[in-house]
Amino acid sequence: MRSRDQGRRAPAWMGLIALLAAAGVAACTSPAGPARIDNYNRPAGPAFPGLLPAPDSHVARRFIFQVHGIHTENEDWGNSLLDKIPAYGYVHRGKGPWSPARLAEPRRLIGQALPCTGNPTCTFPAFGKYKKDVFTSTTANEEIVVFTYFWRGDLWSVTGPYLQPDIQSNATKGLFPSTRKSLINAAIKGGLVDNGLSDAAGYLSGVGELEREGLESALCAMFADAIATEAARRVPPGEGCLASLYQFDNAMPDQIEFNFLSHSLGSRMLYDVLSGEDAQTKAPRAADAVGARRTIANHTRTFFMAANQLPLLAVASINVDRPGAGLAPSPPGAGVAPPVADATHPTALSLTRRAQGFFNLRAASPDARHPGAPKTELTVVAFQDPDDLLGYKASDGVTPDPAHAITFVDVVHRNTSQWLFLLASPLSAHDNELNEPHSRQMILCGARADSGGKLTANRCAGEPKR
Repeated sequence: MRSRDQGRRAPAWMGLIALLAAAGVAACTSPAGPARIDNYNRPAGPAFPGLLPAPDSHVARRFIFQVHGIHTENEDWGNSLLDKIPAYGYVHRGKGPWSPARLAEPRRLIGQALPCTGNPTCTFPAFGKYKKDVFTSTTANEEIVVFTYFWRGDLWSVTGPYLQPDIQSNATKGLFPSTRKSLINAAIKGGLVDNGLSDAAGYLSGVGELEREGLESALCAMFADAIATEAARRVPPGEGCLASLYQFDNAMPDQIEFNFLSHSLGSRMLYDVLSGEDAQTKAPRAADAVGARRTIANHTRTFFMAANQLPLLAVASINVDRPGAGLAPSPPGAGVAPPVADATHPTALSLTRRAQGFFNLRAASPDARHPGAPKTELTVVAFQDPDDLLGYKASDGVTPDPAHAITFVDVVHRNTSQWLFLLASPLSAHDNELNEPHSRQMILCGARADSGGKLTANRCAGEPKR
């Protein structure tokens, strides 16, 4: 009888297990993947292009520049894009070595009790490094050139010694978590604050100047490669190299296209360098600095921002004036009128006004050397997971500019599942677009929107049918 009773009770236990499993599945209130355009008000149709060529593309050489964001420890981070391109009909022909992103002259960092890992004098002849990868199409006479910039290694040599002890104290040791700290709080502190926000703090410090100069050197390498002359390749790297390249850009072929993929903090870094407001204030190369950036802007087709932080870091651009002295206008941005001190704009700088710096360089008639309007519309696509603690909408800091053929698209999607309306992993939600299959396909191949703004990823021109 006992064995029969156990036999009758077994299905009840199985039912309870099934019920708990169903509850666990139901707890996932929003799975990863679905995406839509926020505040969509257009008819159904194409929403934005991707990094890779569309079926009607006629570009001979397509450049993609990618820069990472916070908490990126591995120098091979760019493989999240590079490893995916061959699946779309391309052969990886050239795997370039890493090159140091050299500065115009060595810089030494000075600070109280400043340690620099592996660099006792804290002197930097370069900051970060970059590499070039080349892909050729298996079906068309077309080339994709990807430049990848890695800056976190050099930054962490400065900031890491200050933060590593706290990271270690928040790490889980052994089989059981420490009772001294809450497991979730410790994970967020070590992973998101120590390893994440510290990178943003470093960028807002004087070290940010070195990060921007290293990034400019990497951009100059791409620009010189597009111009494709020996004279352009011999331009010295570092601050002002884009201005120096301007004298050669009339040799750049027409069928050149630039595309950008920036992650997290890298979105702000890339935007700042491409806007080049610092460079434009330095005579006598100010006009050339604007001209070089205008050329890049007019040849840019897509600018993807994954988990951008433009609004969060807006404070870095705020000026302070003495009370009663009047507001001295900041140096004007590229194509942006100086701020006006009035009741409507009482502060010296508004991010929304400034944030068009790079994009405002796209003009209907750029200059006498490059007449004519841009051949393609520039689309700026910003992805945001609503549960990402460090991701923001681009529209909170930038505005569209239809007169210059510029469109901004805010894509709301999820990199990870949300549970019971209460929790989503902060570390998985932030800057995970190339690991989430749906958003990755949209970034590479573009997307279409229905009348409500729901997005469906396109297929790329060389993508094999499944």
